Amino acid sequence: MGIIINVKVMGEASRILGWSEKEVELEGSTLRDLLKSLVVADGRSFYEIVFGEEQLLGRYVLTLNGQVVTSLETPLSSGDRIMTMEMVRIFQGG
Repeated sequence: MGIIINVKVMGEASRILGWSEKEVELEGSTLRDLLKSLVVADGRSFYEIVFGEEQLLGRYVLTLNGQVVTSLETPLSSGDRIMTMEMVRIFQGG
């Protein structure tokens, strides 16, 4: 049996995955493993969508238990909460 992670996705990520929150049983132990285990309707993993050349695409932010994470090798434990959302960019005019 794997570890249980609570995953919440917001905005475009929710539309892509087709859900907004669920518990995921993960056989791996890292953030990378989790993202690869989330499969979208066309068969690709969420990992393929949000990462380009091993770096988080600039429009997404991931948090682990409320703290922003950037490393794909971040270890996960049962009960952890992962949230992903699009970054909000604020432009000021002048």
